[in-house]
Amino acid sequence: MYGQTEATARMAYLPPHLAARHPETVGHAIPGGSFRLEPVAGAAPGVGELVYSGPNVMMGYAESPADLRRGAETRRAPHR
Repeated sequence: MYGQTEATARMAYLPPHLAARHPETVGHAIPGGSFRLEPVAGAAPGVGELVYSGPNVMMGYAESPADLRRGAETRRAPHR
């Protein structure tokens, strides 16, 4: 399983039959989630920030009292 360092949300899994052949991979996004590679300025092509989106991701850290007043929000992964 692959999950964020700071959270318990699961983001990906690797089927056991693929683990021996591809131990370096993160695996597949959990159902309803998705991964994308966001470009990073100055990085080589194909190098970037791995970003996960899914129904198990909340809105992030509150940075102001106004953020706390927003209440719970979730963001769904785009369907492909």
